Amino acid sequence: MHLHRLLLTFAAGVLLAQGPPPDDFEPGPPGPPGPPRHEELQQALGLTEDQIRQLTDLRKQEREELRSVLDQLRSKGKTLHELMQSQSPDPAAAGNLLIDMKKLRDQMRGTNAQYREKAVGLLNADQKAKLKSLEEAAGLAQAVRQGVGLNLLAPPEAPWGPGLFRDRPWGPMGARGVFGRGGMRQWRGRAL
Repeated sequence: MHLHRLLLTFAAGVLLAQGPPPDDFEPGPPGPPGPPRHEELQQALGLTEDQIRQLTDLRKQEREELRSVLDQLRSKGKTLHELMQSQSPDPAAAGNLLIDMKKLRDQMRGTNAQYREKAVGLLNADQKAKLKSLEEAAGLAQAVRQGVGLNLLAPPEAPWGPGLFRDRPWGPMGARGVFGRGGMRQWRGRAL
């Protein structure tokens, strides 16, 4: 009890000793996030700035086109959740909602495939070949994670750079970041 009081007094003293903030200090809300960055992809595929702009514009168009579908899907999901929380849910109504939601997801996949075809159409033959290699490498992502899990491969370098958390090889979260909740070993949110 005495130690607890002593620690609280010490903490209060440290806070008071810091003094007021400088005159030119103006706290404010954080700014909006900057535009997405695509340097690695641009370098890997040899994309021009104009191609990046066109691809970004296509993605915006796709989002706008899918906005109403997403709203419908969200609304039907909420209705389904409310229906399932009721005392006696109607199986026919729940089934119809699930069918409608599947149709909306299929519609989204179709729209996404159309826009992907348009996006790939912006690439030249060399860029398309590089994209094919990139797709093949993406298929190996799970094998890489498993190789890291079995210590056959070194984990990828952390985004904060080497040396910052040298005593904690798995980053600022330490073992908690690796083992996550329940002690399950994880790498970037996925179980190993």
